[in-house]
Amino acid sequence: MDRESRAHLTHLYRRSLDAHGPTARGQRWASEASQRERFRLLARILSSEGGGPSLASARFSIADVGCGAGDLLGYLRESGWQGRRYHGFDLVPEMVDAARRKQRGRGGRFEVRDVLREGFPGRYDHVVASGIFNLRVVDSDRYLRRMVAAMYAACRVGVAFNVLQPRPRDPEREGAYEAYFARSYFGATPAELLVLGASVGAWVELAFSDALPGDTTVLLRRPA
Repeated sequence: MDRESRAHLTHLYRRSLDAHGPTARGQRWASEASQRERFRLLARILSSEGGGPSLASARFSIADVGCGAGDLLGYLRESGWQGRRYHGFDLVPEMVDAARRKQRGRGGRFEVRDVLREGFPGRYDHVVASGIFNLRVVDSDRYLRRMVAAMYAACRVGVAFNVLQPRPRDPEREGAYEAYFARSYFGATPAELLVLGASVGAWVELAFSDALPGDTTVLLRRPA
């Protein structure tokens, strides 16, 4: 990620963490319920919903890009996952410190790392990311393509991530649209995400939830 975008995102997340602590709101989610619903959709790449073993019996390794306070690890442990290799990465040192404190005793490893610039330290069965594409960065389209390619190259089995859907323009609220969404948030259509997944050679599945009408979850699986 470019320095300008990294500095901007670090500032935003530090401010949220200072204001709300290592909570869902502190990680810029609207609520814990919406955060956990995203985890449920991402976990389809890991569990029997995605055609694999149940979470309770799976022993896969997982890399969590943009791990924040490590709440995905907490969700997986609460769901019965007994795997021993979870590796969380985040750009914000304070988030990594928060994750180490909040998830102490759950068997995860957390590290400050820009995986696109520095690379992954190894390969994992699954690579997941929740929310890392929501905020605009310099050339968000290119960032999405490069990150998905890097995540897929680092996985042995599958990748899961989510992306906001573009907001429709409202001529009566054009100014608000530009100020709130177009300048700050990034979105991609389901059709664009299907093409992106196919471009890395993966089997592609899109998942949706009535509770998250503005989200698309993308599940990429390596062909057998």
